Amino acid sequence: MTKRHLLSSTLLLALLASCGSTRVTVVGGQKDLGSDLGEFKVDHQSFVGLEVSSVPIGGGFGFEVGGHFGEDSGTSGGVDYDAETTEFYAGPRYEWQNGAWSPFLSGGLSLLGLRGSSSATPTSENEDDLGFYAAGGVDYRFNNGLFLGASVRGTFDQSFNVLGKEADASSLQGVLRFGYMF
Repeated sequence: MTKRHLLSSTLLLALLASCGSTRVTVVGGQKDLGSDLGEFKVDHQSFVGLEVSSVPIGGGFGFEVGGHFGEDSGTSGGVDYDAETTEFYAGPRYEWQNGAWSPFLSGGLSLLGLRGSSSATPTSENEDDLGFYAAGGVDYRFNNGLFLGASVRGTFDQSFNVLGKEADASSLQGVLRFGYMF
């Protein structure tokens, strides 16, 4: 079973086990991939994505699944570099519901894909790596089901051999959240 099949199966099981209140969330923000990719000037990526989460009404343990796409480009030593990342993640989520505020903690599996290219070579390089993530944040729900929020995510235990360099791709992410709860 490949890493993608494992993650797809996990996502499907999580969706089938859905219960309680569900949130569909558009996420976006910045991710810092660390200093290993800094020499290529592609380590600070903007990203956008979608997340679905479900927890029991009133709070407690549930799950979340999501994915996002990020990119950055830079120039170093007269060579242009581009890097694109895709991340798919799934894991348990614990949420407290205190009136309109809903703080949460989550963590689980993260499948990160990286495509890197440079003007010095005519081809791009692609790699995937399965690692882990942890997140914490808070959402503020309006009376009509819309909500705004913010969170901090970290991915770890992910590395690549791309653009001729072994690179740690663990990241720290600042995330803005907007969505609908039903």
